[in-house]
Amino acid sequence: MSLDVAILGGAGLVGQVFIKLLETHPMFRVKVVTGFKSAGKVYGEHVEWKIWGDMPGYVRDMEIVSTEYRYLKDVDLIFSALPSEEARRIEPYLASRGMKVISNASAHRLDPNVPLIVPEVNSSHLDAVIEGYKDGFIVTNPNCSTIILSLFLKPIYDEYGLEEVHVVTMQAVSGAGYPGNPGIDIIGNILPFIPREEEKLENETLKIFGEYMDGVFSKANFNIKAQSNRVPVIYGHTESVLLKTSTYVEDLQGLKEILSDFHGPPQEMNLYMAPEKPIHVVDGPRPQPRFDAFREGGMAITVGRTRIYDDGWISAVIHGNNLVRGAAGGTILIAEYLCKALG
Repeated sequence: MSLDVAILGGAGLVGQVFIKLLETHPMFRVKVVTGFKSAGKVYGEHVEWKIWGDMPGYVRDMEIVSTEYRYLKDVDLIFSALPSEEARRIEPYLASRGMKVISNASAHRLDPNVPLIVPEVNSSHLDAVIEGYKDGFIVTNPNCSTIILSLFLKPIYDEYGLEEVHVVTMQAVSGAGYPGNPGIDIIGNILPFIPREEEKLENETLKIFGEYMDGVFSKANFNIKAQSNRVPVIYGHTESVLLKTSTYVEDLQGLKEILSDFHGPPQEMNLYMAPEKPIHVVDGPRPQPRFDAFREGGMAITVGRTRIYDDGWISAVIHGNNLVRGAAGGTILIAEYLCKALG
């Protein structure tokens, strides 16, 4: 049985990925697509398709509507790809009207009452919704770089604990949306600053690895420092990570096996969007966006260059698809988990 869903901001880059990934989804059927400047226009005639593959046929003749309750009141679930300021205004209103909003927007990620979820990492935080907000609610998907980092850190955190994490990101231009960075700024160049990105990585990661207890989200107690760069790559964020564990790690092969064997509730529940292996460990000069961005349909991350130093620090290079795992696909996976959990 399929649930009727709406995509808010469906003409944008992340909105297009939602539309692509939901084309053959067995649980969700897209009934409404909203937009601001595009409202009242036919999707296939107005939207310039910017992602891989062709525009799905089911959306070509759909009329884009404005993001108003009257157009959304009959859907079962809402996927939000709204810009942050619009999400800040619209999403709480929809939740107050009893709507279930799964958001990719950044507006409410650090709200003390809103779960911030990577399903393999902290699905227990969804108790905030399952226990207390069975009518309307907002659940958020983290920043794309945060998701990739959190998946990598989870098995290490569980096995060895964490004291310190340093991460330098090399982020694809698609992470800036469309039109994003002007070509004259990014072609043959690196931009060593992305507004608010470093703060998102630091604060969101600590919320994800914190506890949810008695209605309160607390932060994890390890230290994290981030530095973000925009690089001339279309799809896929690469992150260079240096970390110190609480327990000394001696066996590099054992560490690789812990990463490679990692799985979580989405794999145990056999959810549609869940990768069979969330983490793929590789050897040689990898990962690379050209070869690894669409691993398991873009839902798995790739880990390489893993090293252990004599002083106990560990380094690795990790990579994940910013538009699939880091945005629309990760959001859909949250919805799948919630639907199973709520029955």
